[in-house]
Amino acid sequence: MKLLGWFWERKEIENYLLDPDVVSRALGSKAPPIEDYRAALEESARAIADYTAARISLSLTRQPLRPIKNCWGNTGGQHPFPNSLTESDCRTGIAEIICQYEQARKIEVEDVLQNFEELLVTCRVGGHRFENFLTFFSGKDMFCAMRSALRGFGLG
Repeated sequence: MKLLGWFWERKEIENYLLDPDVVSRALGSKAPPIEDYRAALEESARAIADYTAARISLSLTRQPLRPIKNCWGNTGGQHPFPNSLTESDCRTGIAEIICQYEQARKIEVEDVLQNFEELLVTCRVGGHRFENFLTFFSGKDMFCAMRSALRGFGLG
């Protein structure tokens, strides 16, 4: 049997575009120092670890044919992204989304928060999702978290 095509491993196409090797090759001499870029990328993953756990826990709550919002905030762009990413803010974001969703479907906030508790360990430093953040974290979220670093690299 011959395989055709490819297998997408990463969560979003943006995750491939964030890859340090891709950035280095695509930007050539205009690329930031690769180690500085890697550090900024890892720092953005640290910044969104709890938010990623919250988004995944909301997604796991989704029932068939009943979509549920799994992000919140506003950055002035098209992609919602919160101003504050603390664990407490994530719990509040989960509760608000479930409260809205509950009006159409019965879901317990405690169940989603239990998923969140379990996912925090996997999304934080040392967890398997964090160790592979280019696979598991949202590329759009990482771009949002890297804004100031990207500006510092002169990448706008």
